[in-house]
Amino acid sequence: MAAGIPLVPTHPADPYAPMIQAMHRDYPLIANIPFSVSKGTGPYQSEVFMPWDRANPTPDQFHIELRHFLDEPQTQGDIRGLLTGEMMHYLGTVDPRTGQPVSPQWYALKQKVIDQLSPNDLANAQRNWSEAVKSAGETRSFHDWMEQSNIDQFIGGTMFPPSNPRWAEWQERARNMPRYNPQQWATIERMRQLLTTGR
Repeated sequence: MAAGIPLVPTHPADPYAPMIQAMHRDYPLIANIPFSVSKGTGPYQSEVFMPWDRANPTPDQFHIELRHFLDEPQTQGDIRGLLTGEMMHYLGTVDPRTGQPVSPQWYALKQKVIDQLSPNDLANAQRNWSEAVKSAGETRSFHDWMEQSNIDQFIGGTMFPPSNPRWAEWQERARNMPRYNPQQWATIERMRQLLTTGR
């Protein structure tokens, strides 16, 4: 009897690959940006790693780690909305290797959204930052926290509000912003156009 052929362990297919491919297809602005997604543990709903981060599990690629967001079942649409929102962290940052924004157009529009924050939204952001400093060990200044985290979440949540009732505030913001801050809504809609057309 011939010796058995040793079994080679197989790796399961990447469950996020179809969604990544669809996002590359549907959003020309990110079509040429390599990125990966994994499930992880730690604080926050999700975490991102820039291509130049030493802790990045996929060096030289933008990486998104889904964390507490997956603690309860999510629709495919909501997962895709979150991933698209997380891509905004990369689009709206300055690459330290070049000193230039990753996407100059997106970066400029992001600054405009910050400048157009309503007094109420700005006050909420300042309260959230103060709470993060006290309870979550946030060490960044309000300016850096706003630039690197909060405004991207604000834009992404407004553009792609999750359907889960737990996040009803985002649905309400997206519904009401055209009335209470039409200029900011127009800027976010311009960002949606840039994302979906590349121009």
